[in-house]
Amino acid sequence: MRQAEAGAARTMLERTAERFRLKPKRLAGDSAYGEAEMLHWLVEEQKIEPHVPVIDKSTRQDGTFSRAEFTYDAGADPYTCPEGKTLTTSGRIVNEGTTHIYLGITFDCGPCHLKQQCCPNTPARRITRSIYENARVVARALKGTPAFEQSRQDRKRVEMV
Repeated sequence: MRQAEAGAARTMLERTAERFRLKPKRLAGDSAYGEAEMLHWLVEEQKIEPHVPVIDKSTRQDGTFSRAEFTYDAGADPYTCPEGKTLTTSGRIVNEGTTHIYLGITFDCGPCHLKQQCCPNTPARRITRSIYENARVVARALKGTPAFEQSRQDRKRVEMV
């Protein structure tokens, strides 16, 4: 259902641009439009601000560190853990070509005093990162801005009709 809705939105935006030479500056929508590939298409290809909630499963519910506890360096492409150790990727893309996997080193993780908060059930920490993460970062940064809040209010008014 989610993919069909996002696909229909893409078609409508493309047709509107083609037929009427109109292109919105922003798109307001529900979480169906917050899927990574759709956000990438909006941000990187269409240059449209996505005023939508980002679908995000990176927060952990088991009390261990979430991905947000790690720092990402876009230039060098590693993650750094709260203890300053590096998690790197082989560059191989998994999950149908959409995800990089970053791994810590057992030599670093094993003796770490934060291991129980980080990776208690594995020898080393593993973090996944979408190939579309840059677009997801843009969408997250827009949340809470005056323009985003205005889009939410406008969307509620339209949908109530």
